[in-house]
Amino acid sequence: MQRNSTMNMYKFLFSLLFTYGCWGQRIHHQSIASQGANVKVGSSIIVAQSVGQSSVIGTYKNGNLIIGQGYIQSIGLAKNSSSAIRPVSMVQYPNPVLDLANFQFSSSIGTIANLYLFDSRGRLVYSKEVELTQNNFTIDLSIVSEGVYFAKIETSHYTFSTKIIKSK
Repeated sequence: MQRNSTMNMYKFLFSLLFTYGCWGQRIHHQSIASQGANVKVGSSIIVAQSVGQSSVIGTYKNGNLIIGQGYIQSIGLAKNSSSAIRPVSMVQYPNPVLDLANFQFSSSIGTIANLYLFDSRGRLVYSKEVELTQNNFTIDLSIVSEGVYFAKIETSHYTFSTKIIKSK
């Protein structure tokens, strides 16, 4: 009789843990939402921040001014020492990538950029200095295996990041 009640207790604990695990996953996925805020700094600068967006993230740097877009922003006040800030967006295509990945910028970010490619564990797997021609460049990713990668493109004033899916 003792063995039967012990077995029932184990079954109850297992079902309780299993149910709690499934419920926790459901709540976890429901809690992901797009959230954010806009802060007006000075008379003409609006700093926007968001969590949960599925777009390219980028940062503009100029002297003491650093303005980022996307995901978590640090708390602080941006001070503008330059007269004009040009927002620049980046598009990476195609995604998923077979071999060649194209990066196109909405306006000039310079002529030379550094590309860093990280695997899903955060390890640097590829880096290259690239020349931008007409605000874009192409890289050959045939040397990396199939998987998910994160690209970081840096110039003297800009930093961009995006996720790349490499397929066969």
